Amino acid sequence: ALPYLPFFSNCEGYDSHISISRLLEEHSGCTIVPYEDTRGASQYRLFNRAPPISDYCQDVDIRCSYEEDLVASRQRYRWYESGKDEVLFHLTSDAIEAHVFEAHQNDAGLVESRWGRGLEIGMLRDSYKLVPVTVDYIKESMKNVIPRRVELELEYYQVNKGKKRLVDASLKFDELCTTFKPKNFGGNADL
Repeated sequence: ALPYLPFFSNCEGYDSHISISRLLEEHSGCTIVPYEDTRGASQYRLFNRAPPISDYCQDVDIRCSYEEDLVASRQRYRWYESGKDEVLFHLTSDAIEAHVFEAHQNDAGLVESRWGRGLEIGMLRDSYKLVPVTVDYIKESMKNVIPRRVELELEYYQVNKGKKRLVDASLKFDELCTTFKPKNFGGNADL
């Protein structure tokens, strides 16, 4: 388990990792509604009497650079070459407190569970509490191309004043460009 987004690294303002909580709570593109003004929503539209009021993020642009070797051909697909409906990773539907990630030692000082691998996190595997992050069915990618723009869309609802629940997550790949050189530059003749 990771408290940051996998695959996204070398990003302006975030260094090696984009912390999920930091992204959603501190980015200038996010609006944080005061706790006392937050209004939850029922997950069933029929029971919503008043519109929900909660935090939101919109048009959050982060510039990142690929750390992978982009020109070398690979036998296996890279994460940014994934096709529609492929699951790239999972996010938990509910937030996990920081102490749950901590490593634990027994009385003899031996490690019982490593960082991010404790029993509580292990119990999340294959449970309904994980939301798959899937590649969009329209804005997918393909082998030997690089998306110049990647959009992560997170959809949630405000359960109550202090709790949000993630219900859907997707990645969209846009502005695709090839990794092959054209024939006149010593590249592939079949382009």
